[in-house]
Amino acid sequence: MRFKRRIIGPIQFRIEYERRGDRAGDRESLSQFQFPDARQIGYYFAVRAGGRLEIEPGTMTQGWQVSDWGTIPQSLRDVGNRTAPALSLRAMSPTTPLSLRVIRHSLADALKLRVASGNLTTVLSPTGDQLTAVDVSMEVIQRSR
Repeated sequence: MRFKRRIIGPIQFRIEYERRGDRAGDRESLSQFQFPDARQIGYYFAVRAGGRLEIEPGTMTQGWQVSDWGTIPQSLRDVGNRTAPALSLRAMSPTTPLSLRVIRHSLADALKLRVASGNLTTVLSPTGDQLTAVDVSMEVIQRSR
């Protein structure tokens, strides 16, 4: 990222990155963006995992610190996705990238089910929002031993 003009005063911007696919050795690394002419910069990382992924931080190297989501400034928490992340971090001039362990859990064994009947009720508001309630009756097709 390069700004076309000189910036005076504070500026906020958000960089989002999403990675999909397999990772080598169940490891992922976090590294900060480099701003060569900036002095001491503080970084906040919010790591969200989808599906059956579990995230564990590796050994905290110099500059990295696990942070509670509530301690991150409100102005950063209000931008974009407001849900609490699986892991939130603060970095102050870190020397090396942080290694994260990403564990994918398999699906639990379950009985085969069939939807016997269902009722969907949707309420629409004048502002365009909607809320849908689902009432489903399920039948077990496969019995366990």
